[in-house]
Amino acid sequence: MIPMQSVLVYTMTFLMMFSASVLYKNGRSAVLMPDMKYRRWDILACLIFTIVFGLRYNVGIDYANYKEMYDTHEFERLEYIFRGVSELFAANEVHVTIYFALWAFLQIYILMKAFRSEKFIYPALIFTLFAGQYFLLWMNVIRQDIAACIFIYSIAFIVDKKFLKYLLCIVIACGFHKTAVLLLAVYPILRYRKNYFNNIPVQIGVLLVSVVIGLKSAELMEAIDRLMEPFLLVLGYEEYAFGGVESSISEVKIGVSFLATLMIDFMIIAYSRRMKAFYANDRFLCFYDLYYAGIVLNMLLANSFILQRPVRYFRFFKMIIAAYLLYYLYKNGKSKINVIAFIVLIALFLLLYISLFRYGPDACYIYYFFWQQ
Repeated sequence: MIPMQSVLVYTMTFLMMFSASVLYKNGRSAVLMPDMKYRRWDILACLIFTIVFGLRYNVGIDYANYKEMYDTHEFERLEYIFRGVSELFAANEVHVTIYFALWAFLQIYILMKAFRSEKFIYPALIFTLFAGQYFLLWMNVIRQDIAACIFIYSIAFIVDKKFLKYLLCIVIACGFHKTAVLLLAVYPILRYRKNYFNNIPVQIGVLLVSVVIGLKSAELMEAIDRLMEPFLLVLGYEEYAFGGVESSISEVKIGVSFLATLMIDFMIIAYSRRMKAFYANDRFLCFYDLYYAGIVLNMLLANSFILQRPVRYFRFFKMIIAAYLLYYLYKNGKSKINVIAFIVLIALFLLLYISLFRYGPDACYIYYFFWQQ
């Protein structure tokens, strides 16, 4: 049975944020009073996201555990920034909806802040955030995905060769999830060279090989996970996670969603050279390198919950690169092939969006308001 409340809440949130992003991109204003106009539609989009996901109940596999920690004031094993804020809120008896709203706000605000100089991309980015199911991933692994948003924001400092600012971002990210320390290695990799992945046939070939390995490696990855399970808590992955819902959802299984996702990757790779020429900036090259490395590694390690966690930081660059591709196709719509590609890409993402309503209750994707608990 289709969860109609989820369809309504997610779709209305999606459409309102998309509309706000279009108004902001186009510089439109609303007259509130004769001498007062409102233009900050980006802030409105952030507030909509914050309110909707602050009011949620049991959305995301993280929810029940964090609510229990919040109710019992047991934050000892959390990283310093997340723990400090949690202790402050709990000590002052701040309602749990405000607590979850804060984390939702940080995720969407940092993401949008990262593209403040490219507001043209906002509508496409909101589209891929929702249609690509990334907004629900944020609800699943709250701490690490806040760190991932900070990482996205920090890429500009690699391009500008500002190591201290990049280091500060990673220190802050570590305050949400300790595995962010691994991201220090990204700076030298991208600081001295960009555009690692430029050969389109090779990229497609490597991706296909990674798909085959991912499909065949389930038993090996399960064995590795069993070996590494004792180290799970040390790495910062909660005890609920191992073998949990998200692990089973992210397995490599050939189905409609898997094929749609793979087709999106093929389209991105096929258009990669044209996008690099169109955007012509080093930050895009960094985003693309991280995107491609991410899809290959996530495919190779898809059957290992533990090994896939560190490369989760790269997962959201697909959302970004797909948004860039949508904008590229939109701006170059005089070509019939680009129009067809644009329609196909939209259709593939909408297929993914529709498919999220097919997950069972155990996936914790069905939307409930906190008063429905």
